[in-house]
Amino acid sequence: MVVINQELNKKLFGGANSVGRNINLDDHDYRIIGVMAAWNPMPRFYDLTNENFAKTAQVFLPFNVAIERQMDSWGNTNCTHRNDGGWQGLLESNCVWIQFWVELPTSMAAHRYASGSIITRRTAAQRSLPLARAHQAAEPARMADLRARGQR
Repeated sequence: MVVINQELNKKLFGGANSVGRNINLDDHDYRIIGVMAAWNPMPRFYDLTNENFAKTAQVFLPFNVAIERQMDSWGNTNCTHRNDGGWQGLLESNCVWIQFWVELPTSMAAHRYASGSIITRRTAAQRSLPLARAHQAAEPARMADLRARGQR
């Protein structure tokens, strides 16, 4: 299932109601479940790493579909280490390749969301990765070595 924007709906279906119709993308059929009204925020606050003043995407599909189909990431992937294990290697790495954005109903909800509890959980999750544990274990020895050399 996908949601398409008004512009694509007009191009493909002449602006007629396309809900329930199918669209084929990369040899996969998707049922259209909605048509999104014109929406083109500038800059594209939800994706500042890729052409932040470009047009808004025309097709939106559920995140789990991208995972199930192992769709390539179009954008920035930040890693301290990435093995060449293909898709599974990416999932098991410490790479950051997903951007989240949320709309919260109140300033209090935004405050709770931005509070340290979420950041703390995310940081703890990152530290639990094997590579992060190896770096943490090596850090005291590295710091002692730097102190011995007079660099810290």
